[in-house]
Amino acid sequence: TEYSLMHYLAYFIEKKRSKILALPETLLSINKSTAEHVTSISLEAAEMSMGLKNVAEELENVRKQNQEAEKKDKFEKVMGSFYEQAKRETKELMDCVNQMTQDNKDLYAWYA
Repeated sequence: TEYSLMHYLAYFIEKKRSKILALPETLLSINKSTAEHVTSISLEAAEMSMGLKNVAEELENVRKQNQEAEKKDKFEKVMGSFYEQAKRETKELMDCVNQMTQDNKDLYAWYA
């Protein structure tokens, strides 16, 4: 009969490294814990994004007020540069969270 490398590996693992056969059961507990962490991280990132949106709305309100006021509110100047930096960093964070979520889904599909 013909044996492939896969046959040899299956035989070797069964006879010499039988603990490896328990790997799928071991990974089941990882599924639940990673799901909790991914959910928590996703919610925190979404909350940060919403907070940044609130800052943007407040900046817009102050801009409108500053156009009509003699004495300008310094909030726009101070928070404007902060907002631009935070916007870039939040976008980068959201990209990472989205990639993490996709990687986690791929991991579940691979081990399911």
